Amino acid sequence: PDELMAIVVWENAPAEAFIPEEYQGEPVMIVAGCWCGPLAEGEQATQPLRQIVTPVADLSAPLPYVEAQQVFDPDYPAGDRYYWKSLYLDTLSDDLIQLACEAGATRPTPRTGLVLWALGGATARIAPEATPFYHRDAPFLLSIEAVDDKPDTDETNIAWVRHRYDKAAQLTRAGTYFNFGGFWEGGEETLAQSFGSNHRRLQAVKARYDPENLFNHNLQIPVNGEAAP
Repeated sequence: PDELMAIVVWENAPAEAFIPEEYQGEPVMIVAGCWCGPLAEGEQATQPLRQIVTPVADLSAPLPYVEAQQVFDPDYPAGDRYYWKSLYLDTLSDDLIQLACEAGATRPTPRTGLVLWALGGATARIAPEATPFYHRDAPFLLSIEAVDDKPDTDETNIAWVRHRYDKAAQLTRAGTYFNFGGFWEGGEETLAQSFGSNHRRLQAVKARYDPENLFNHNLQIPVNGEAAP
């Protein structure tokens, strides 16, 4: 139902009191969901997620909206080192699931991981050309995330993300979600694949309203056909 959004996360369990001591710091799969609707209906809708297996911990509970928005904030403090890439999935094929589980088992640092996002719903009922966000028909998104606070892990983490991304890209469509975009990799080709038929229109909007490239980013619509540094 539209009221339920769910993700699956491959990472290590935090060393927190709500995790049994024997599982703290161990690799786990986290199923996280958010129900925005009548509470009683939410209990029924989320129950199957809580019964897939016997969980290490079940943190399900009613939360104020603002608190729910902040649940993952402690995992991504300002000043740490982040390198993320993402791609849209047409289906959860056996090959893709195997790839994700193998990647989850070979993460180079404890906070590095993968997240599988369920899309669809109201997002998919809007025409791709109605907004810049083009891949509205994709049912899932996979983000591959390197996270650490130590500069000496950068090279290993970035290489791991890129390798897993290249493997997954062979199994699904082109294009990326720019909130999890990595560095300027793929350039204009990545932009065209990600914005689809909206790409030319966005080029025209950029040229008209921001010819001096005031609003710049490492993944952006180029100015005069060239990406700014």
